[in-house]
Amino acid sequence: MVRLYITRHGETEWNLQGRYQGWSESDLTQKGMDDAAALGIHLKDIVFDKAYTSPLRRAVQTAEIVCRGKNLRPILDESLKEINMGDWEGLLYDDIKRQYREDYEAFWQYPHQYNPKKGETFYMLQDRVGQFLRRVVDTDTGNILVVSHAAAIKALMMAVKRMPLERLWDPPFVHGTCLTVVDMDGDSARILCECDMPHISR
Repeated sequence: MVRLYITRHGETEWNLQGRYQGWSESDLTQKGMDDAAALGIHLKDIVFDKAYTSPLRRAVQTAEIVCRGKNLRPILDESLKEINMGDWEGLLYDDIKRQYREDYEAFWQYPHQYNPKKGETFYMLQDRVGQFLRRVVDTDTGNILVVSHAAAIKALMMAVKRMPLERLWDPPFVHGTCLTVVDMDGDSARILCECDMPHISR
């Protein structure tokens, strides 16, 4: 059995600016680093057997902060990268909404119908994060930290819950450094918490 501790990277500069990131790079803000440190403190008594992270810098930075003091080097895994957003990457949310109205509507309202000219579909994303999940369940045991991105985590949880992509954006929202804990034993899954933020004072 594995217990997955799944989190999203902390807040980034592009998050603040309202830009889509995808596979593009953007550094953590001070808040992003502070929230990651707070999550690390919250998880200080958990002995992780492995830590996997998206290779994108914002996720690696978050994983390294959470793992401080644990003598654990995060393993970079391409399967955990955010959805590739093609021409949208680096653009402001409002500009995308105006210039790519139909695709933008599909992205947020009908993810199963989202089919960009460049980048990935949600089916492509779901396939690679699903492969990661199966690989970890088949080969690992114990407590596993997973650091990824909002859409990737949503797609991963669709696989855990065995729900269709139409439900991808159902609540809860994946905030920066929120925590989801899932026990996986073969084909069975038990969600202990989803997108919780016990380490953040609101």
